[in-house]
Amino acid sequence: MVEQPFPQPTLKRVKTLVKQEPEKPDGIFSRVVATMWNPPLLASGAVGGPIVIYAVTPMRNALTLAADDSKSSYVQLYRKIFKDGIRKGWTGGQIMMPAAVPQFCILGPFFHVWRDLLGGSAAAAILATGTSETLIAFGSETRNAQMAIGKQGTLHNPLIPFGPGVIYHVARNAVAMSGLRVMSAPCQHLIEGLPIPMTLHAREISSDLMANLIASALSMPLHQLYSFSVISAARGDLKGASLGKQAQMAGQFLRKQFFIEGTLIPSKLAARDVALRCTYNASIFTVYGFIERGFIRMWEQAT
Repeated sequence: MVEQPFPQPTLKRVKTLVKQEPEKPDGIFSRVVATMWNPPLLASGAVGGPIVIYAVTPMRNALTLAADDSKSSYVQLYRKIFKDGIRKGWTGGQIMMPAAVPQFCILGPFFHVWRDLLGGSAAAAILATGTSETLIAFGSETRNAQMAIGKQGTLHNPLIPFGPGVIYHVARNAVAMSGLRVMSAPCQHLIEGLPIPMTLHAREISSDLMANLIASALSMPLHQLYSFSVISAARGDLKGASLGKQAQMAGQFLRKQFFIEGTLIPSKLAARDVALRCTYNASIFTVYGFIERGFIRMWEQAT
């Protein structure tokens, strides 16, 4: 894995925002504070995070329904989301907003904290950041998923950061964030080599979008395994099932959902779910990257 900071297009700007001492501060706490204190990145997480995560609620709900629906097309899933009115498409979105503040702060400066503490390894930092994100967002996202499928009665407590599907949730987060963490810079270099005149802003957005589409496609099976686990648990299908039995059920779900029966040829459902995941995940990271750059440029002008 090629190590690149996040977001790569703004690295030079970010470095100019925080005057670093020649040597790192002594002590873990001092190093964390020195790395975390980046006003524009923290502001973009606190303001942009909740806005973005609420805006994509219909996309997230469509993904959840897809894990339980092997017949509906991409368009039909969205029709189900909005069948009871436009507002119903945002069911559960408000549950996600409070957790989005620390969640999106983690997507920015906290990655650099982990990379510093883990000896400069981007791969280890991505996994650690993905785990941190799960500790914050798993409870609220699981409750949102239950609301999306119309579960009645007791819902998952948004303050509990574990449950069925938590391992898939961590792995999904790590793969999804690798788009901007790792792939954005190579994509920008590729775009710069094309004989197409583009402004800096256009190159930044295009490279982010390309990287996020790749990461979205790679993370799709993990996201659907998480959704499958949450839905199965909500219906009581996992009650009393051992870890081995749960793994067997997950494997059966993958084969049924993404491959033509008896073959290893991807099914139409695989293409549908890749499209759903790309719509959701690429929208989050691309729009958030745009918001973050805006905060950084405003901070530069103000200081």
